Amino acid sequence: MRIGRSTCFALAAIAASVLAPVAAAQTPPTADGVKVTVTVKNVGSSAGTLRGMLCPDPQVFASTDCPGAFHTTAPAVAGAVELTFSGVKPGTYGLAISHDEDNDGRLSVVSEAFAFGNNARELPPRFETSALKVTGDLKTETTMFKLGQ
Repeated sequence: MRIGRSTCFALAAIAASVLAPVAAAQTPPTADGVKVTVTVKNVGSSAGTLRGMLCPDPQVFASTDCPGAFHTTAPAVAGAVELTFSGVKPGTYGLAISHDEDNDGRLSVVSEAFAFGNNARELPPRFETSALKVTGDLKTETTMFKLGQ
């Protein structure tokens, strides 16, 4: 797979959105929110942290900031990891996940893996193919991949 400059910029923007707001993962669930559980497969190592984002805005899904996004983290475990988003309001969300293996708060698009909702693999990622419709508690799965896989 040949990676162009626009793809690298889009992946860097997704990484910034997924990685930057770590504190938001500690927000307590709201009384009227639901739980979204994502089983993340093909986690390559137990190093670092998996970071997930549910973005409600298709216009900014592949940009550096997604206001109103829900964030969560989990320690990486080789094989599969379960990420749980709590207090999610019903709606449609683009799902992006990154494996921050060295815990530096940045995704290295060359060496670290990522995943999108519905196992979408187009680069740059598209909201339409990565989106999950949340109407109640939801369980889904996706698979990590690296550039060139």
